[in-house]
Amino acid sequence: MTEQRSVLIICEFAAESRYIKTILPAQLQAFQLQAGPAQIPITFEEIILSQSWGINFQANRFDLAIISLTGDVTSEFLEKNSLLRENIRNILFIHDHGAVLPQSWTPRVNQDDTLIRPFSESSFRLRTEQLLFAQHRVQLNEINDQTILDCLDSLLEKGIDRIEPVANQQEHQGHYYPLIAQHFGLHLSAQDVLDHMTGLGLLHKKLFNRMRVCNVCDAYNLAFREVCPTCKSLDFTNKSLIKHLACGHNGPSTTFRNGSELICPACSTQLFEPGVDFIEPEDVFHCSNCDSLFDDPNIEVQCLHCHHSCAPSETNELFVYSYDILPIAHDAVHSQNLVGLQLDTILRNQDTGIYSQSYFLHEIKREYARFQRYHTPVSMIYVRINNLEQIKAQYPEHANMYVRNIFVAITSFLRTLDITAIWNRETLAVLLPATDLLGAQAVEQRMRDSIAMLDHPFPRDHEDITTCAAAADPRNEGVDDILQAAEYGLRENIKG
Repeated sequence: MTEQRSVLIICEFAAESRYIKTILPAQLQAFQLQAGPAQIPITFEEIILSQSWGINFQANRFDLAIISLTGDVTSEFLEKNSLLRENIRNILFIHDHGAVLPQSWTPRVNQDDTLIRPFSESSFRLRTEQLLFAQHRVQLNEINDQTILDCLDSLLEKGIDRIEPVANQQEHQGHYYPLIAQHFGLHLSAQDVLDHMTGLGLLHKKLFNRMRVCNVCDAYNLAFREVCPTCKSLDFTNKSLIKHLACGHNGPSTTFRNGSELICPACSTQLFEPGVDFIEPEDVFHCSNCDSLFDDPNIEVQCLHCHHSCAPSETNELFVYSYDILPIAHDAVHSQNLVGLQLDTILRNQDTGIYSQSYFLHEIKREYARFQRYHTPVSMIYVRINNLEQIKAQYPEHANMYVRNIFVAITSFLRTLDITAIWNRETLAVLLPATDLLGAQAVEQRMRDSIAMLDHPFPRDHEDITTCAAAADPRNEGVDDILQAAEYGLRENIKG
């Protein structure tokens, strides 16, 4: 990661380009897993737009484009330069409040970002560094045990026993983990690191916050607004309606008033007694766009990041966790050895396509949203590998292959849309989209049958795995109910 980063600045005025270069750092502070901190230089090129608004550049030369435009120039320039989007991986858009990007230029998840004027210099620098590191992120399997031990040692030496997220409006999902960022830098997902350490049994996570995020880009900055139920217009007003009982005319109270009298505008009859001549005023809303009347407006959510709009129920729920450092972490640091046989390490190191717990949770939330909206079934299975510590102690030379063989046996017949993830040190979680409870139980049986056919190089006097299936149910209040049902069932099955 010692190579330089190249930034292309596109703006209307030379003075603005100079300002951008002054607030951007000349070097990035990066953390390299083997070499520690490193300074990465940044080079700049600029394009000051002419009236033609057309640009030519060599594709794939730049790590980041910063496009800072004003008014109508934004849309016209972007529509004329679509190749820019195709040939630069990361783009930061800077534009005025209220300006809307063309639909074909909607920010891509984990590739683009936007800043609305006015913005702080610190916000600009943070967004820029995140995008510059986005395409050079370190993968979780590049982190060795010693790196994790060094992180834990540093935290414990400072007396820290809990890793908590901090709310930050500059972060895409509103929170970040400064204690992890200080050790690993911006180019590694703190969430992946923490889930990995949790899977090793070093941390215990607790729910810290829950929030709604955009179902397109996962951004947290959502605006709730009221719209007309018929045409979704924002242009409506509150009015009082009067109904003339004799002729049936129903209209705004202002159209009935003639000085101090009430006169029906439809039949010109004077109205005297409420409940006899007319029904007293009732508050309703009137849409200026489609002329419809309605009792209550609909609530709509607009993402301020990608501008996507949807109903509140269609947004995704994001769970934010804090992490307690467990006593076993102290032992691991003292012995300089990550304790126990680690499913995470074994399976990831053998390129099995295993997913992280955070990805599993993200996908089960999506599937549960489909269940709620379209009644598409979804189920899951916990698979616990029994007596791993005993196997490691008695047959250390066969332990890794034993875990690998069990993983292959229980996943070889799964569909490509099924997801298998590390849940903790001894347990896998399998997500089965479009599968009800009976289907999941059938998959459980196939897993046991497949395991029974394995020929181990050492004697086994008990079952290799314990499983439990659970499925979405209309009585569930959320994804946690499914997870808890599967966890409770697994504990009962282990008891026998």
